[in-house]
Amino acid sequence: MNCVGSAVPSPDWQSYAIDQNQIPTSCIGTTAFADTIPNVSIFDPSYRPVQSWRATMGYTRTIVNTYVTIDAIVAQNMYQSGVVDLNFTGTPRFALGDEVQRPVYVDPSSISTVSGLATLGDSRRVAAIGRVMSRRSDLAGSARQITISAVPNIPFKLGQVTLGYSWQNVRTEARGFEFSTAGDPRARESMVAPFAPTHTVVLQYAKNFGESWGFTTFLRSASGVAYTPLVGGDVNGDGAANDRAFVFDPARVGDPALATSMRSLLTETPASARECLISQLGAIARPNSCTGPWTTTMNAAIYVLSPLPGTAGRGRLTLSLVNVPGAVDLLLHGPSDLRGWGAASFPDQTLLRVRGFDPAAQRFLYDVNPRFGSVSAATTTVRVPFRIALDYSMQLGANAQAQQLELNLRLRAPLKGTRAPADSIAKRYLQDGFGNFYGYLMQRLADSLALSSDQLRKMQSRSDDLNQRGRAIYLRLGEYLAGLPADYDPKVVLARIKDAESDAWTQVDLEREFMKQLMNPAQVRRLPARMFQWMTDPTFKGRFYYGGF
Repeated sequence: MNCVGSAVPSPDWQSYAIDQNQIPTSCIGTTAFADTIPNVSIFDPSYRPVQSWRATMGYTRTIVNTYVTIDAIVAQNMYQSGVVDLNFTGTPRFALGDEVQRPVYVDPSSISTVSGLATLGDSRRVAAIGRVMSRRSDLAGSARQITISAVPNIPFKLGQVTLGYSWQNVRTEARGFEFSTAGDPRARESMVAPFAPTHTVVLQYAKNFGESWGFTTFLRSASGVAYTPLVGGDVNGDGAANDRAFVFDPARVGDPALATSMRSLLTETPASARECLISQLGAIARPNSCTGPWTTTMNAAIYVLSPLPGTAGRGRLTLSLVNVPGAVDLLLHGPSDLRGWGAASFPDQTLLRVRGFDPAAQRFLYDVNPRFGSVSAATTTVRVPFRIALDYSMQLGANAQAQQLELNLRLRAPLKGTRAPADSIAKRYLQDGFGNFYGYLMQRLADSLALSSDQLRKMQSRSDDLNQRGRAIYLRLGEYLAGLPADYDPKVVLARIKDAESDAWTQVDLEREFMKQLMNPAQVRRLPARMFQWMTDPTFKGRFYYGGF
């Protein structure tokens, strides 16, 4: 039900609270301002899923002891979804002369002079129903993106830093039935995609302080998102409040109040919004023609690396800091004058608000929104507060190592009471607990590390030798485990397994000097964090596992 102007029932809130049957279910009378017709949604028979063609290219190089990667992506998106109102006549009833002849698809008599709201009967092919939205897949779009990442070779004691920059250009198509329109909503327009910042800068930093605790942080700064100056109301009579605003020139508009408001807005609005409006004075705004300000987000975490004492290796502790810029905002400006730091910026898109209609002059009466383009925390309900979270996690239940031991001894996990042969048990522990990292580097990281053919050949030879030494250790363990009695002591057996793992890790540790001679500093910086520590910190006592390679 849509009631406009004189057809709107007068509310009686007290009666509604006492008796819900008193809530109106119809408009007053049967005037042109009463609209109770239903809407319909359908899928076009030709509708098909979205398709995308993509091409990617990557480049890696070491520049001044800094490992640099450049990745480029080009995408062509096809069969994107859109809607068309099949019940829309598309026949203008009159035009707004002071808005470069913007077409209006309802008669002036169907527009309330008090509110400027309109009923839709004049714009319907069939008056008995409202909008008939047919979903189609005849739109297209494109995307281009270049990402540059750099890992500088700084001393390990200072931590590990990763820098990134991304540029992207994303375009899409849309009609006025689903996005915004300057007049005819059937027109298909190409535009910059919303919520796709052109520039993005990323900084990641991590540092472990011995084997006790570590610190990590992530900072992301992005250019503003695109947005469209809109009218707060339906001025073309197509049934959707998504009309793009006419940017009145205060030097030429005939309404003194409107001119004063526009002049004030152009003086006080943020610089990016002001430039956007000035470039479109005397015209209907283009789609996504304005850009919001840059936004920066930052999170951090302090974590305990080793299990907490007294928890049998089950307890972990992490302190998370969410929206650090928000904390700085609060400290500098106080709770009553927040600037919204750390929150995504969504500028106020409403430039004009309809406050009435002049049927004689056939023009709408507008108020200028003084908050257009503003992202101030004082003018929005969107909040991203600074949060501190202390997370404590503990594994409950039986000892995980003891459970894994019991499963590894079986022929198959579900077959309780069975005992696997020694070679099967050895293979399981070899895959799960042996840190032969060579296979992982060669199969997963060869491209990102830019490993040469000579490096790969030498790694393969060392990997074969390391695997033989590891198999010998775990085969002896498998023979011991296969011969265990049914009433074995888990603590004694787990200690034996731990000794075997220590022997295997001693073999892995022997590869450190070879790796230092084989890889250049830039490649070392690109290694996984634990392996990087193993390569660069003589006091490192941790382990890393890449089983199955």
